[in-house]
Amino acid sequence: MKKNNLTLIDAYNLWYDGLEVDYLSGNFDLMIQSTCNLHCKDCTVLDFLGHEYSGQTMKLEDVVTINEKLIRLGVVLERLTLLGGEPTLNKDIIKIIKYLSKFKNITFQELKLITNGLNFKKDIVDSFKYLDNLRISIYPYSKDLEIELKNSHLLEYLESITNVEIKEEFYFQAHGSPDPKMEYSKELNWERCWQKYFCRHLTINGMYRCTILENIDQELCDMTDKNKLVDYVNSEVPFDFCEKCPQPPITKPWQSNNPEVDKKNSKRGISLIKGWNDE
Repeated sequence: MKKNNLTLIDAYNLWYDGLEVDYLSGNFDLMIQSTCNLHCKDCTVLDFLGHEYSGQTMKLEDVVTINEKLIRLGVVLERLTLLGGEPTLNKDIIKIIKYLSKFKNITFQELKLITNGLNFKKDIVDSFKYLDNLRISIYPYSKDLEIELKNSHLLEYLESITNVEIKEEFYFQAHGSPDPKMEYSKELNWERCWQKYFCRHLTINGMYRCTILENIDQELCDMTDKNKLVDYVNSEVPFDFCEKCPQPPITKPWQSNNPEVDKKNSKRGISLIKGWNDE
């Protein structure tokens, strides 16, 4: 794809007329928050194989650095998704959303955020108007959240400013735990893995092809060479670790690693929704 006569916002002065642009299909994750107000067992990010995530929470300047790398490379992502942890806990969340919204059709086509909906403060809610898509994940401890979204008319408001998806997360895949009924191999795991197209992770240091590779810090693409990055994203060759990553793993009912705290945070989050327009 080639875009001519494009001028980036003057303050950045990074885009040049006639730059050949490569379109990268699929989803790309920007994990901006390394903590969460829920403690989901078997979370592929924060509880991968029982190990705590070692990544860092991003500041606005970190997001700017990553976005400017995309600009210099000359690539446009189909979808950029903000997530965590819980992304709304990030102190710069509103600034990050507003900043990225200026780059639609420059470094990405769609801007999405995935949240558990338990930190819907009024100013955060209002910033969702800059998103193209909002996904609200509901867990067993927050199962009344959807009812309160409707009763408080917050869902109606959200649907008036962006596209909203509500998804129940009552079952989790236990990554690393094979299903005894299935046959596995490096090639079969790669073929069955949905993450290879939907969980590419952008970091300060570069891109990982999936959540799992980021957690084990392997196969990083440093995002300094466009051809190398395009080949990395489009490659259909399994990684060595795919042999150790059974796909699909067994599925288990959702569980909390800290039930007392998660029940408390769910209750607080639902209270925020009930009074979201009282501020």
